[in-house]
Amino acid sequence: LALDSSKYPNHDDKLIANSVVTDNMTMLKESMQDVESGNFGNKVIYGDLSNGGVSTGTFSSIVTDDQQKQYLEYVEQIKAGTFL
Repeated sequence: LALDSSKYPNHDDKLIANSVVTDNMTMLKESMQDVESGNFGNKVIYGDLSNGGVSTGTFSSIVTDDQQKQYLEYVEQIKAGTFL
């Protein structure tokens, strides 16, 4: 997420509002389970919101509590497959 600096005159550039965290351990664990079960290979292992491979990081101080709440509601909708 980025915000237009014209709305925040104290900032000269666009500002990053929050971060995204990746967890490669999720995908590594799945691949090791496939190795142990004899099913390794011939598939793509994804890391996304549904399996914890990607998650929401910290928010910048410019993001209000209401904005954070709305953003996290969108994240939950994406996880549930109901966003848009």
